[in-house]
Order: sequence, then C-alpha cells, then structure tokens
Amino acid sequence: MKRKSVARRLLTSSSVAAALVSLFAWPVAGEEPTYPPPPEATSQASAPASVVEQAPVGPQDPLAFVPFDGSPEEGTLDPAVEIDMSQIPATPELLESDERGRVHIQGQLEQYDAPADGSGSRTPLGNTEHDTPEAEMNYSEPQTADPYAPAAPGDYVRGFDARGYSGWFPPDTQMAAGPVYLVEALNSGFMVYSKTGVLTRSYTNFESFVHLPLGWGGFCYDPRVVFNRETNQFVMTVMGKDDTALKSYVWVLISQTDNPNGSWWMYRIDTSYGTAGNEEWLDYASLGVDHWGVYFVGNSFGFPGVSAFQSRLWSFSPAMLTGAGAGTYRWNDLRWPNGDRAASLQVAHPHTQNAGGNTFLVNTYSSSGNQICLWQLHGDRYSGDPQGIATTLTRATIASKTYYSMGNNVDQADSATDIDAGDTRVMNAVYSQGKVYGTLTLNWDNARAYSEIYVFALYSGNSTMAWDYALWNSSSNMFYPSITVEGSDGTPNWFIAASMTQPASSGDAGYAGAMSFTRDVSGGANVWRWEKYGTDPYVRLDSNGRNRWGDYSGAAYDWTCKNVWGAAEYAAGTSTWGTRIFGRTIDDEAPCTYLRVNDPNGGGSYTAGTTKTITWDRLNLPSGEDLYLRFLDDGGIVQTFGPLPTSTASYAWPVPNTPTALGKFFVGTWSGSTWTNLDYSDNNFTVVGLPDLTRSVFSPPASAVQGQSFSQYHSARNDGAVTAGSFIVQLRISTNSVCSVADTLLASRTVASLPPSSFSGASPTITIPPGQMLGTNYLCLMIDTGGTVTEFVETNNIFAEAINILPVLIFADGFERGSTSAWSSTIP
Repeated sequence: MKRKSVARRLLTSSSVAAALVSLFAWPVAGEEPTYPPPPEATSQASAPASVVEQAPVGPQDPLAFVPFDGSPEEGTLDPAVEIDMSQIPATPELLESDERGRVHIQGQLEQYDAPADGSGSRTPLGNTEHDTPEAEMNYSEPQTADPYAPAAPGDYVRGFDARGYSGWFPPDTQMAAGPVYLVEALNSGFMVYSKTGVLTRSYTNFESFVHLPLGWGGFCYDPRVVFNRETNQFVMTVMGKDDTALKSYVWVLISQTDNPNGSWWMYRIDTSYGTAGNEEWLDYASLGVDHWGVYFVGNSFGFPGVSAFQSRLWSFSPAMLTGAGAGTYRWNDLRWPNGDRAASLQVAHPHTQNAGGNTFLVNTYSSSGNQICLWQLHGDRYSGDPQGIATTLTRATIASKTYYSMGNNVDQADSATDIDAGDTRVMNAVYSQGKVYGTLTLNWDNARAYSEIYVFALYSGNSTMAWDYALWNSSSNMFYPSITVEGSDGTPNWFIAASMTQPASSGDAGYAGAMSFTRDVSGGANVWRWEKYGTDPYVRLDSNGRNRWGDYSGAAYDWTCKNVWGAAEYAAGTSTWGTRIFGRTIDDEAPCTYLRVNDPNGGGSYTAGTTKTITWDRLNLPSGEDLYLRFLDDGGIVQTFGPLPTSTASYAWPVPNTPTALGKFFVGTWSGSTWTNLDYSDNNFTVVGLPDLTRSVFSPPASAVQGQSFSQYHSARNDGAVTAGSFIVQLRISTNSVCSVADTLLASRTVASLPPSSFSGASPTITIPPGQMLGTNYLCLMIDTGGTVTEFVETNNIFAEAINILPVLIFADGFERGSTSAWSSTIP
C-alpha cells in the first residue's frame, strides 16, 4: 500500500492506541517502510483520527485473515440463506436520537422547512421560479495556466476527459476515489487513473478480467464501484447475463490493496432464480460495504417469455474482503409497507459507522410518488455471523415532495430530439452521522419543460425527513445525479455530479454536458459549474425509440484530503458521448496535495549506464518545500537527488551499476522537519548490471631498442557488477597516443570470462619492430578489442604509455670488443 501526504497516511500505532480507547476503530492496514529525511531528523507525521459515531453493538475484534478455498482467481461462498420478504414487519426499530436540522435559503434552491411536529410532511416556501443568478453559474469550462498549480479552498482541483466509448450506449458511468487512484467503471469495463488524469490501467473488459463460468455465452454489464475506507480497498460489482443458458451472475471484485492496478479477489455468485421455464435475471445493481458486511441489490426480471419481477438483496460476510470464503443471506421479493413491490433499492454506502450496527438502504417509486422508503438491516449479516444477533430487515415510508418522471422530454439545443431523463428511482445513496442522503431526477409538477434534481436527507434513527431540496434553473435541464457528502462532519456539505443541458443555445453550453453542484450548509455560496460542455446535440435512439442517456453518474468523497470527485457524461458529437472526471474542494477544506511516482512504477527493466527519465504526477505541492528523489534497492537508499523545486515533474536518472530485481523510486517533499508528501513505485523494477573492464597493471619500460624483445606483464580487471564474457586483450605499438587496431600488433590473448572484482594477467614476450619509428612512441594495452562485451563504461578499455625507441648502435670497421687497452701510433 502506498504512503501519501500527511493527510493521506494510514493509521499509525499511536492512532490505533487512541482508537482503542473508543473501543472501536477502522482496522489498521500494514505499515510500509519509512525513509529517513535528507537531514538526520526522523520525525513522522501523525495519522488522521478514525471516524466512529460511538461504540457499536457487536464484537469488536476484526475478522482474522482466512485463505480462501478455491482457485486464486475466485473465492468461495457458502450457500445463501433465503428469506421471503413479502410479509416483513413494517415498523422499524428506533435506534438513534431524533436530530433536527436547519435549512438555509439560497436563490437557486426550492427550500422546505422541517415541521416542528416531526411529521415529515413538506410545504413549499413558495413556488415562484428563481433562476440561478448569473454570478453563481460558471459558464466557462475550468482552466488554469498551470494545471498543477496549488489551488485554494473552494477551488477546482483537477478535471480531465476519461473513457469515451465502451462499445455500448448509453453510458453507465460510475467512479470511486482512493488515496492515490480513481476507478471509473463504464458499462462492461473499467479504467484506473491517477488524480492528475494519467491512465494507469487502460480499459479492461470485465469478460477478460473475471472468472467466467464454463460454456459462457453472455455479456457483462451494469458495474458499480465504491471505496471502502475501513479496509482501504476498492469494491466493485458487475453483472452477467447468459440468454442462451438462461443464467444470471454477479461478480464481486475486491482490490487486495488500495492500488486497483494490482491484484483483486473475485467472487462469482449465481443469481439465477426460478424453475425451468420461469427463469429470472438481474438488473439495476446497487453496492455497499460497511464493517458488518458487503451488500448487493438488484431487480430480477424474467427472461424473454417469462413475466416476473422482484427486488433481491444479498449480504455477504466481510471476510470476503480478505479473500476468504463468505457466508451469505439473501432476501427475495422486497416490498413497500403497503405491499407494493420495491424496485432499485440503493445501499447507503457509509461514511461513518452506525452506532446501532445498522446498514441502510433507500428507494423511491420509479414513475411518480410522494414517499421514500428507508430500510434498516440489523444483526447478523450472514450465516455464521459471530455477532449472534437476530437478523432483522425493517422499513418505513417517509413523506416527501411529490416527484414525477421527466421521461424522454429533456430539451437540447439545435435538435428536435429530446434526451430521455429516465424515471424517478434513486440511483445512489450515502450514509453519514445519522442521516441517509439520496438524489434523483424529477419534474416538479409533471408539467414543466425542464427537469430538476431532488435531494433529500433522512433521519435514520426515527425514519423522518431531515430536509429536502429541489435544485433547478428554468433555463437548464439536469438529470442522472449522483451525490456524496463531506466525510464525517456533523453538518456535512454535499456535492452532486450530473449531466445538464440548456434549452436555448448558449455557445456550446446548450448541448448536454457534465455539471457539478457544491452545497455549503454553513451559509456560503452554492455553486453550479459546467465541468465539460457538450459539443453537439446527442441523437441515438434505442430500440424503444428513446434518446437515452446513461443511467448513472458518479460522485465520491476523497478521504485522504476531504475533497470530492465526480464523473458525468457529455455529448461528444452526434450519437457519441464522452465522460469527464473532475475534482473539487468543498467548504473551506484545502485541496488535495498529490504526489505519485508515474514512471518507473514497477515491472520495467533498465540497463546500467543508460539514462532513464523519472516522471511523477504532482498537484498542489507547497512551493516553499524541497523535493527529493531516491533510488532504492530492496528499501536501501542507493542514490539521492535533490533538492529540486516542487514544480519539477521529471528527472534524467543516470542508471547506476547496481543490479537489482527489487528496485523502486521514492519521491518526496521535505518541509525542513518532515516529509509532507511522499510516494514510491508501486512494484519493483529491475536494474540490469554490466561488467566494467579496465586495466589493473600495465607499466612498460621507459625505452627499448628497435628489434629488441622483452617480457611485458599486464592485467585486466573487472570493476563491474556482473561477470564479463569472453574478450580479447592485445598489446600494440603506436606512433601516437591514439591507439587503434590499425597500429602494429605485438601480442594478443583471449580471456574466457572475468568475474566482478577479479583480474586476469599475463607476461607475453613482445618484440619492437626493427623499423619502428625512433623517439617517442606508445605501447598500447587494448582490453576487449572489437567491443564484444557491453560494459558500464566503454571509455576505459584502451591505455597508452610512452616508450622511447632507440636505434641499434653500429661500430666502425676494425673496432674490436674486448678488454680495454691503450693504442699508440707513430708519425711516419
């Protein structure tokens, strides 16, 4: 698991101790090694506190890891215990106190006050239409001169175009945010991005990713994805339908760490239902995870020729988050208290743990209604659950604003073809601090020419309405919203990602595009933003003649730094669409600081002596700090580079002759006393070492006579990291200091191999050529002649030492050698 900025660090031992005082905390993930700072100081940043409402009901110890039984690709599930829900009790247990909230009037919102009697009925403060003030609508697509420059609280963090097409239409866009990565799931595949928009896992088709059943003849569809803060894992589901075998499946996919580029645990659940001739399959998925279990909901329809419908709920043991087998409960035929069949329940994915040990779900009617149904699951979540508390699933209806379906009637500029805004089912929900939040598209009074977004918060303790809003603008259409809330604040702000059009063309803004809405509950500005303009009218009719848009948008809270992320569709051209991912600060929270090693991020191989460009993604790094790089070998520091400016995004790394299969790169910002942001390669890379041949001993005589023969010792040494293969060593004589194979060869030998830190010597007899030029010449030692060995340094193989060549002495006629004697002569 990667370690990030101070705000993103996982729990340390000190925070665990503090959490145990409260009897319960998020389980602690394994610690990664820490690295010393450039100075000697080794201070460490503290981890954020756990988010707990109060000590929960049930056992406190996290489940131990149990290796799953089955292939490495797939965990096993115990048979589900089925529960018929057609006659469940209608009155919920009241396990939380009744809180009252305050609603702030904003110009662009229709507002309702909570009645003092707590009845949950709603009376509009007024039905006069209020256009969103121009000052609060940002009609320009967000741009910054430097997309990596630090942002301020309330600012745009980052935005980028994501996957535009998956082979399906319309799009079904989902997304989740982890400490480092964003996952976007789309129709039948998914992608992984860094938070600066770098694609780290290209579009992966689910059918190539999951473990398909034998004889598979179907297709995968309708993915959902969430990030489980308690265990720091992505959890994703995708459904499968085989029309030939009349089979239906759901795969539950769980990243083994917070890195979705790595390994996943996979479970395949057979969701087929009915006897022969009455088979049913699932659609409209929902997914949630909390401390007590993993939850999946879907609508069950009959295969062609079969008339059937029911909503079904599965709860699985949280042991599946460790790859272990998992017990299962399954509820069939979920119904409203009045007996109507429920449809499209949404699990309220938790931001805090409910004090009473409850899990919440919510649903609305799909066409029109004035009620919302809140469901509470309590007690054992699966067979063998060690809680030992009787399983209960209760529900209650809550009076709401009347909602009407907009249907296939959303105007778009320059086109007579409307967009289908779908129906009024809730398509996602979140839970935080005693409230369940949800949103849907509606038509205010079933007569307006534009669609709105309805947002509500329900008190989970007494099943009443906390507040609800209709967000609208008479010159806009909004549809397919998704909501998230600000972490665990007592009165959290909320954020919506959706799609939006304008009936009258206003530049490109008239076409369907991605939008966001940020709600400041403290009384600050509420801001609409175009996140991506559409570029053309969208016209692509389905088999029922509807110009359908995607069923989902995505909204996610970033626990590492309290920012929010959204994903929504936009019209990218006639009959085509794109998706946009965008991050925002919320309230007065500072924007995310972000630092991620991009390349090398593991799996590569680099040869010593070459240059590799190291790159990293960065966002909002403090300009007053220093950035350092380190090459690590199995955690040990080999090289350190820096300080560099925090605006730097790359470095030319001279690959050292340090062979390893456990290489990683570290990048961090140093404040002078602590690492404020740091990251390292996700996986190991390889550095390929090389030999380095050079001389060990070579000392020719100062002079030699033409034609003279003598013994010349020399040795070659391998200063490199690996053994050198066969190479040739030669002695040559040259009239200048530049030695080459064109010079006269005096001796040659072959060295079969030479290990690191060893040498090979020899003393061949060489003869100075009789006609060699007199005066200063050079005796040459040439190691690896011909360059057959690839070396770390190729410029230290040839050595030239000066040698003075003397002439042969010629004596006059009559000169005699021998003893010295005097000569005398007489003059004639």
